Amino acid sequence: MSDAAPSIHDLLEVRQGDVLMALDVRRYENTTLLIGQLCHERGAEVVRPTRFLGYN
Repeated sequence: MSDAAPSIHDLLEVRQGDVLMALDVRRYENTTLLIGQLCHERGAEVVRPTRFLGYN
């Protein structure tokens, strides 16, 4: 595994059995939603936390 930051090309390798933890700063950012949908369609489990500790 490389130390480089993941790129859009890494999404091509997403498959069933993978897990994506989708986090964004702004609620429901379009790019985050699109990436989550793409990964879901490729069979990955998509986890989207709705709250973080200490924040409501």
